[in-house]
Amino acid sequence: MTSVSFRISCLEVVEIDRRNQAAKSMLIQVSGMDSSSEVKSYLTSNFGPLAGIYHYSVGSSAKRVTRSAPSVSHHWVIAEFENKASLEEALKACRYPDNAVPVRSHMCWFSKPLKVLRKSAAPLDNSIISENLEEKKSSLNIPFPINSTIGEQMEILQTQMKVSEISMRVRFLTVHHLEQSVRALFPNACALPFGSSVSGIGSTSGDLDLVLLPEEKGIFPKPEANEQSRLWFQCKMVTSGGAVGARHQNVRTLELLGDIVRFFIPGYSKVYKILGARVPIIQFVSDFTGLNCDLCYGNSSGVFMSELIYMMGCIDNRFQPLIVTIRSWAAAKKITNPVPGPQPTNFMFVMMVINFLQHKQILPTWDILFNNATKEDTRVTEDGIDCTYLRDIGELQKYFSPKNGHTTLEELLYEFFEFYANFDFAAKGISLLTGSTSDKSINTAMYIQNPLDRQLNVSRNVNINEVSRLQNEFRSALRTLEAKSSGQSKSLTDLFGVPVDSQRMMKIAMKTLLED
Repeated sequence: MTSVSFRISCLEVVEIDRRNQAAKSMLIQVSGMDSSSEVKSYLTSNFGPLAGIYHYSVGSSAKRVTRSAPSVSHHWVIAEFENKASLEEALKACRYPDNAVPVRSHMCWFSKPLKVLRKSAAPLDNSIISENLEEKKSSLNIPFPINSTIGEQMEILQTQMKVSEISMRVRFLTVHHLEQSVRALFPNACALPFGSSVSGIGSTSGDLDLVLLPEEKGIFPKPEANEQSRLWFQCKMVTSGGAVGARHQNVRTLELLGDIVRFFIPGYSKVYKILGARVPIIQFVSDFTGLNCDLCYGNSSGVFMSELIYMMGCIDNRFQPLIVTIRSWAAAKKITNPVPGPQPTNFMFVMMVINFLQHKQILPTWDILFNNATKEDTRVTEDGIDCTYLRDIGELQKYFSPKNGHTTLEELLYEFFEFYANFDFAAKGISLLTGSTSDKSINTAMYIQNPLDRQLNVSRNVNINEVSRLQNEFRSALRTLEAKSSGQSKSLTDLFGVPVDSQRMMKIAMKTLLED
């Protein structure tokens, strides 16, 4: 029997803790905030002590009859038990309504007692944390203190926009719900959130990206199976045919999962299969949590990319507020768009910020992380992408000494705009591996190398008009920040102001084409 040890990264520790919380929790629909105390009393007296209880409300995702119809709020309680045995007892006590598909899950609703006794209203339980998830925070309406600096406002923005405690629990409960629902077929299935939900740069209003893996091998450390065992499960083998055959099987599996989500798993609606994309996904809405979800299958590279981005925030605490500010700025200026198209994406801005901070020697080049990994850091995706990199930030100090530690957030924001306002996107490409720029080997408007799947250009969708507009927005941002340095009172709300005129951008782009 052989064993493989794993080095646990800081994000993996967080994810394990969050998964354990979700595994001991149930989501209960209630009539309102006032019912939360009654639910707490009922659960503790019948099944066991709670580690925590959280209330939130979301709007109905059902189509309204008329545009003027009022929004209906639904109230939910997340109840985390102190141990799984108590949760199991509570789930055993759950009943099925008539004419329903009898699916077992951690999601239920709380009914009125059979005999209603008249009693005085119970006092509000201060231990219950409550949040209205319908109140989506916007970077445009966050009040900043008078006379606060741009850097202080950036930190306030990051704090206000980040994923809240309840929203994080809701996300991991949604992931756990899906994981448990498919484990009858795949007993070792592992569903994981990735992207901004866990990378430290997301917001409560963001969508939930998640991946379903047939098994969690290579993701989290666990005891290895006995390699001397003579017993093997009967299984259908993976389709042959290399990458084409594997993609075909993944698409078919995802298509089946889409039907399972649509017809059998409670709480999911508006299911759409987008199977022709480079990474096929299933889109759906979680009615219980109000989250828009994108599900892919067997594609764990996004999990490891999220881990790398999370590590950048652990290395330098200026990274997250800088990212959140620039992404908020890009959204306010309509540079990014929720609908896929020729515009830059949030992920591209993350790559650009990391590359800029590498130039400043604030963050390490990713070659340092890849070249100094140990056997404990070994991770390889199911499609052969090597995601082995140094995961111990303490060990990183042996190979990288950061500089510019006293540069303020406002200075970094200005220098970021200045760096890319003058960047030669027509001739140069960006690499996070070396932290440098180099001549482009392909003819695209922008080139940003994917540091994990290195054959991919993450900015391949962006056209020349959008690049021209982007650089003009950079220059406009510089002028706004320079106005503050000349004595005028400015804030981030000035930076997030009216977008540059699109007609003017088209004229500039045409002039650039003619000059070329």
